[in-house]
Amino acid sequence: MSKPRIDRRAVSSVIATILMVSVTIVLSGILVYYMTSVPDLPGEIKYPLGVEIKKNQDANWVLFIVNGQTLNLDIVLNVKNSATSATTLNSPLNQSSPYFYYNKLNPGGPYLDTGDTILLNRTAGIIEVGFQVQLLKRATTLTGPFELP
Repeated sequence: MSKPRIDRRAVSSVIATILMVSVTIVLSGILVYYMTSVPDLPGEIKYPLGVEIKKNQDANWVLFIVNGQTLNLDIVLNVKNSATSATTLNSPLNQSSPYFYYNKLNPGGPYLDTGDTILLNRTAGIIEVGFQVQLLKRATTLTGPFELP
């Protein structure tokens, strides 16, 4: 009687396949961890933003950036009706709008910075006393919500 023959090449190719799949899974996990832990842009938020809200002589509101600095990419001005929680304005800060005017102290600079102002146009009819204003960057709240006096 002869012994059953074992094909060692088949065993080693199965082991090699299992090892390659395992290494791929581990490397994918490391890549996902790295991509979720790295900030989007280096120096994205340099300093926390401080904001003051005042009415001007035309009864419009002015948001003054009193301290802080952040890149002005992807910043959204969000206004909500406090009574209904309905969003009345959700607009990128760097686009022109009839509802607000973004005035940079340092034109051409890439930052929302101390000294910049945002004029909220009350005459447009979608921004009223008691509404809440906040600045958002992607899913992060930069300031607010502040209630308009």
